[in-house]
Amino acid sequence: MHADSRLGRSQADALAGQQNERLLQRAIAGGRTHAFESKLDAHHLPGMLVGAAPSGIAETEIRRRDRRSRLNLIELLPSLAASRLYDNSPEADPAKGVAPHPRLLLHLHRAEVVGPDNLSATPDRARPIAVAALKTAS
Repeated sequence: MHADSRLGRSQADALAGQQNERLLQRAIAGGRTHAFESKLDAHHLPGMLVGAAPSGIAETEIRRRDRRSRLNLIELLPSLAASRLYDNSPEADPAKGVAPHPRLLLHLHRAEVVGPDNLSATPDRARPIAVAALKTAS
């Protein structure tokens, strides 16, 4: 895939989703691993989606989908060989020289917690995922 500045955000997201699905299907067929990202933007993503949504999509539906995406990740945890949960909510803009600094919240490998040592700083929005991961690990 290559960058195409002529695409709108929703078109680019749709193409990225389709590509992710193709890569996942290929990994499954070949018995290989596959990494993907699930956005857990703590503060502004649901609000941005509400503001950008076509008039036919209600705020309640956007928030329901947001909750469902986190539940989907929790359901996947027992079947993952490894997973890493990051907080990438601090604002960044590489074009303006502000590099992103994602913070590792949880790293699991073969159902064992690898790190970090202290989970007390896990943001509220990510806590249900961290708790589910810890239950999977025990």
